Amino acid sequence: MSSAKVKSNRSSAQNVDSSGIRKIHSRHTWKLESISHGKGQPVSRKAVQYVIDEVAKRKEKFHFSKQEIESLCTIFRHLTKSGDKEKIDRNRFRDILHNTFDMTDDILMDRVFKAFDRDNDGQVSMLEWVVGLNTYLRGTLDEKIAFAFTCYSLKGEKHITREEIFQLLKSSVLKQAGDEDPDESIKELVEITLKKMDKDHDNRLGDNDFSQSVREDPLLLSCFGQVFANARRKADFERILEHMSEQVVFGQTFTQQQLATIIFQIINGQEDRILALEKRIQILEARQQQYPEVTFLTYKDRKRILVTGGAGFVGSHLVDRLMLQGHEVIVADNFFTGRKRNIEHWIGHENFELINHDIVNPLFIEVDQIYHLASPASPPHYMYNPVKTIKVNSIGTINMLGLARRVRARLLFASTSEVYGDPEVHPQKETYFGNVNPFGPRSCYDESKRVAEAMCYAYAKQEGISIRIARIFNTYGPRMHMNDGRVVSNFILQALQNEPITVYGSGKQTRSFQYVSDLVDGLIALMNSNYSMPMNLGNPDEYTIEQFAFKIKDLVGSQAPIVYKDPVTDDPKQRRPDITLAKSWLNWEPQVLLNDGLNKTIAYFRNELLVKHHSERNVFFPNEWLHLPNVNTIKSTKHIEL
Repeated sequence: MSSAKVKSNRSSAQNVDSSGIRKIHSRHTWKLESISHGKGQPVSRKAVQYVIDEVAKRKEKFHFSKQEIESLCTIFRHLTKSGDKEKIDRNRFRDILHNTFDMTDDILMDRVFKAFDRDNDGQVSMLEWVVGLNTYLRGTLDEKIAFAFTCYSLKGEKHITREEIFQLLKSSVLKQAGDEDPDESIKELVEITLKKMDKDHDNRLGDNDFSQSVREDPLLLSCFGQVFANARRKADFERILEHMSEQVVFGQTFTQQQLATIIFQIINGQEDRILALEKRIQILEARQQQYPEVTFLTYKDRKRILVTGGAGFVGSHLVDRLMLQGHEVIVADNFFTGRKRNIEHWIGHENFELINHDIVNPLFIEVDQIYHLASPASPPHYMYNPVKTIKVNSIGTINMLGLARRVRARLLFASTSEVYGDPEVHPQKETYFGNVNPFGPRSCYDESKRVAEAMCYAYAKQEGISIRIARIFNTYGPRMHMNDGRVVSNFILQALQNEPITVYGSGKQTRSFQYVSDLVDGLIALMNSNYSMPMNLGNPDEYTIEQFAFKIKDLVGSQAPIVYKDPVTDDPKQRRPDITLAKSWLNWEPQVLLNDGLNKTIAYFRNELLVKHHSERNVFFPNEWLHLPNVNTIKSTKHIEL
């Protein structure tokens, strides 16, 4: 509800005159409309004393005090109409049950009326009103069980027949859209109910069956529909009763107008809560998500793009760029290595949608492009569950290829430089077949990526879908997992904490490191290019692991020593991409200098270490992208799709 609407209601609530009681706050109309029918005369002391004396004669336990009984009599007096001889008829009583206690079922409202009308004269007297409310509002479990059973036994017998159960369930179960005849479903419910509650197996529910079932499961007290007031309405009524009883202690009697004033004061007491809620709404509205300005694209230029693994390190940066370009982006991620915090700044945006989904299961949506990045990428993650890693890269890729076939979308598969294994050719060109150990500790990742590439081209050949494959080399940047076991995160974390910087092996093995924004440029350029064969995306600048460790130590200003440990099994001795194809076809090459990229990454890790509470945020958003022109792809007539 808007604050303007609440204020309007509150202002109208304050317009009370001698006859216009129903003008009080609309949320409490039930209390005041009922009272407005009264004669305006206070209840007689004789009538109240009669009720108190009759209650004292009864054997059942009573849960109201004398002051509360007098207050109930006062309320009853104001609920009766002129000339009705101090009794409430069936229709008036049904109105009270609906407006005051929020009951809606016609059958059960009639049955509650019958439970109150103990002398069966078709009206509820003041005494019957008080005695009935004694159970209805404050009864013990035994009393409520007996009351509910009386209501549910439509014929007034000591058992509930199968036909009565069917009638009660049919009355209380909402008919669903499209259900032409719900009788069959209700018959099944009847059988389930009897199976659970018919303890003596006589094909009907006796009072003992019902009592035993409710004691085992108290929720069954309302199994056939609502016969008691809901908690909120009951609390409202009890609050008015408590306030009136306090006044009765001091001998005060109430006219109709005085009773309305009491209720109005109670309502005003709740106004403080309403004001607090309004203030809370204003605070939440002030904290409403502010999104970066995105480019407006017409329906002809705007694409609907799926990014699997979009909450991960690379995927979240790709999502940022696609959103800023004005596309509609759907992220599918199971959050094994991804984090919602990487993309929370887009949640709620009209162009963004997040699906918690494991791509090992099929996904049925409509898209124009698919960036298939979903897979654990660091050795500790993909070796944690090697079978799952293989399934993601095989079955998951088949599912994405199937989606691309169904909707005729273009798919970019994020492959890896690991398909080259421990290369014997340096630098590695796309035509190199690789040197991979098929059963080593890293094979679950290496070989599953290789078979995924094979599946992509099998689908391209057989089904005619458009395929792009990016072989991604070592990438670093903000939003990396701090403990993902990769060399960049390991070195930075150890340097920041002044722990020994661990180099496995001699440190002479080489790697090439590209900053994540350069990779995102390459992925988008490749997706929108005409080239469909595998393409290397990496930085051709090559460093030894030892050089890299010293560089990070110097940039951090750490005093941590560098220690050398035994080499890791199947760790490649050298890795460097040949990016001739990327330069030629995409006009792409890395732009971010190593020192600049590392400084941004170190700053992110430093802030990450400062986070001590869940509510604290280490938010990274690449502001330099906000006005960055799109990466241009060379368009040449001689470059047809391969």
